Amino acid sequence: MANDPVLSPRPKPKNPKGEFNVYAQAIGDKMNPLLKEAQKTTLAGLKILDTDGTVVVGRGERYVSFAHAPEIQRALKGEYVSVIRQRVSDEAPAPLNSISRGSKIDVYVALPIIEGNRLLGVVWVNRTPKDVLKALYERREDLGIFLFLSLLVIMLISLLLASRVTEPLSSLVDELKSFSKGELKGVKSNLKIKSKSRIHEIAFLNEQVKEMIEKIEHRSQYIKNFAMHVSHEFKGPLTGLKGATEILRDNSDQMKPEEKIEFFAMLSREINRLDNLLDRLKQMAKADVYVPKNESCVLFHLLKSLQESYRAKNLKIKTDGFDKKLKVQVPADILETVFANLFDNALQNGASEVKVSASIVEKKKLNSVSSIWLLKDEDEKNRRKSQSVELMIQDDGRGISEDCYENLFTPFFTTRRWEGGTGLGLVIVKTLLESHGGSIRVEPSSHGACFKLLFS
Repeated sequence: MANDPVLSPRPKPKNPKGEFNVYAQAIGDKMNPLLKEAQKTTLAGLKILDTDGTVVVGRGERYVSFAHAPEIQRALKGEYVSVIRQRVSDEAPAPLNSISRGSKIDVYVALPIIEGNRLLGVVWVNRTPKDVLKALYERREDLGIFLFLSLLVIMLISLLLASRVTEPLSSLVDELKSFSKGELKGVKSNLKIKSKSRIHEIAFLNEQVKEMIEKIEHRSQYIKNFAMHVSHEFKGPLTGLKGATEILRDNSDQMKPEEKIEFFAMLSREINRLDNLLDRLKQMAKADVYVPKNESCVLFHLLKSLQESYRAKNLKIKTDGFDKKLKVQVPADILETVFANLFDNALQNGASEVKVSASIVEKKKLNSVSSIWLLKDEDEKNRRKSQSVELMIQDDGRGISEDCYENLFTPFFTTRRWEGGTGLGLVIVKTLLESHGGSIRVEPSSHGACFKLLFS
């Protein structure tokens, strides 16, 4: 009934049509005391109407007709009817009652009295619903228990959120603040996030922040070490240039021509070394901030083009048995930079031939993790995701001493410093490969140098 329309107040009674049924009057006289007792218990208005819609039993209203009321008309047809009507009261309602819809309405129910297939009359009941405030007051004990339990549940939820969400987040914020203060002071932070949470999102955020901080710490230490290396590398040539210019300035008149030529040659060497160093540093900076592109490259075609250019430098590049359709998802210009650095190193170490071989290996056998997938036919998509491309680059030069293996990819480490080596070539190669998820490492070799490149 919550959605039923509210009808106008109950219609006023009318005089009955025709003569009154004396049998109905007799029955009404006997039932009227019972109806009064029922009204005391139910607090409802009760009336019994005959088949003509005339009241035969009712408090204060007897022998009047309500046959014109819609609910009575339907009940006389055998329907059970309930309606909501506006309430007309002789007393003004209390101010607080105005918030209650129940204080302004009456509910009327008309029930037909049927025996077999015969309609005997209609029971007509009306009741004013309880006011909201009154109903709440009467149920105050139950309401108090409900409010207490609700408050208890809210407290438990708050404690749960505090332990599983608020506390981990607060701990995370505090740790980040201390980390920020340590970084601002230039001190390497020893931040360790200890807060744990069973909520997946909070735990994931913790791990991501921890990983980010570790990367920042690693990056900070890298920049610090790199700056020290750069300072050291520049200090040598600058010291040589400063010393040579001072000697020339103070003793140029007393120096022999051949001595002056020797000093100028030294100045030229140091200037060339600084020029090479600056060029390598620019390449290093580009490699360090390089954003990988979604491009692929056919290895055989790239190596074929490099064969032509290095033939002029007296370096033979062999690709015997190489798969001509083999691709890796990495731009050709990046691979060209990688190969050029390795081939130039081979030349500088007296190599006349470099052999490049490729093979496909299962990813689970590799120690490195990478994301450059081998591009084969579409129907091999699932299989190739578990495979990697392995490139072996072997030259016939002087090779690499095992003592140098550990520092081979360290910035500015070189065995050719006096020949203009900067020690950044292999670092650039390693950085470019790692930016595409690949890797490079040196392999022991009985003759020449051997490098293994992995793309998976």
